[in-house]
Amino acid sequence: WFEFRPGELTVWTGYNGHGKSLLLSQVLLGLMQQDQRVVVFSGEMTPEHQLKRLIKQATGLNRPTPAYIDAVGAWVTDRLWLFNVVGSSGLDRLLHVFVYANKRYGATHFVIDSLMMTDVPEDGPGSMTAQKDAMRKMCDFSKRNCCHLHLVAHPRKGRDESSAPGKLDVAGSSKITDGADN
Repeated sequence: WFEFRPGELTVWTGYNGHGKSLLLSQVLLGLMQQDQRVVVFSGEMTPEHQLKRLIKQATGLNRPTPAYIDAVGAWVTDRLWLFNVVGSSGLDRLLHVFVYANKRYGATHFVIDSLMMTDVPEDGPGSMTAQKDAMRKMCDFSKRNCCHLHLVAHPRKGRDESSAPGKLDVAGSSKITDGADN
């Protein structure tokens, strides 16, 4: 009943530590199982940490054997690329690398985890316009390259974490969720 269609952008949101990246990683495993190629930028986790978690998810084991780890590694070869930058990255640079991966390797799903780890300003003068421009660039990238972009965007701090945040709770410009397809 739900598809990650080419030419679209999905915004993932949720409170810090509630499993946005973990859920997205599980989705990516399913996409790779369907022979989709994936590129992930996570300014918050090293590629080693991402792979360790992905291997645990793929195997369903906390401590898979070295042979099982090697098998998963062979399986993700030509399906998964990790952008090796911890810390922030320029959005234009990310999109440039994503275009290359799309054209050169046929990657069809791209992850920016998270918007706050890019050079798009969160607040201050001009931040709302910058966020709108960033969404326009990301949507254009998806449409022009017939691929899907997954964007993690953090919510504003709520009263507490007892209820799930919705699209109106995403921090920053309303254009972040207005511009998203999902």
